[in-house]
Amino acid sequence: MLATAAAVSERLRLRTYVLNAGLWIPALLARDAATLDLLSDGRLELGLGAGSAPDEFDEAGLPWRPARERIAHMERTLLDARRRLGDESHVPRPVQRPVPILVGAMSRDGLFVAADHADIVGYSALRHARGHPPGTLTAATAEETDELVAQVRSRAGGRRFESDVLLQAVELGRDPLPAARAAVERDQFDSIDPLVLAESPCVLFARTATEAAAELERRRARWGFTSLTTFWGSADALAEVRRELA
Repeated sequence: MLATAAAVSERLRLRTYVLNAGLWIPALLARDAATLDLLSDGRLELGLGAGSAPDEFDEAGLPWRPARERIAHMERTLLDARRRLGDESHVPRPVQRPVPILVGAMSRDGLFVAADHADIVGYSALRHARGHPPGTLTAATAEETDELVAQVRSRAGGRRFESDVLLQAVELGRDPLPAARAAVERDQFDSIDPLVLAESPCVLFARTATEAAAELERRRARWGFTSLTTFWGSADALAEVRRELA
């Protein structure tokens, strides 16, 4: 799909958000990434994650590993792929040197890999719901995000990086609390108080695009987010907010 997008565009950045590293062999990942970067004249941003959905591994016939093992595998995959992409003898050769890499996570260990290696730290804004089966996710609170952002900055030291946040839902037209209550009633998020969800970085609920833009500016000041990602169902709403931000 990204190669198709590259063929019909000239300036769009092409970011994978995110590839499940557990499903990739580094040599093949580097080959595909280099090919896409070459076809797009240097517009790829390679996003990786450790995988948070057991059914993805089941479908691929792969074992579901504990989080620490999946994160360690993601780090090895990242480093191996980066080494190959930077190798002058690698065929095909990517245009960008280096190809920017994003790591998406919301656990401390996953974000530490991002802090150590990534050009873009992707805050997925969902975390494992404690006391629930693997793969059960819920929204990270604002306070949890405060702590994680501080830990990432401390871990990275003076290393410079961009920060992205994944918005699970963007909704305009009503106040944040009623919108959060509706999202909880739809079972979109597990075991979370709507009051907490309304303040979470994983959603953006506001009456107007102007109010949403102001909220994003507050979040940028608080957490340092420099880019936003969302799903197709929220694309039109976020595009409206983007115009206000511009």
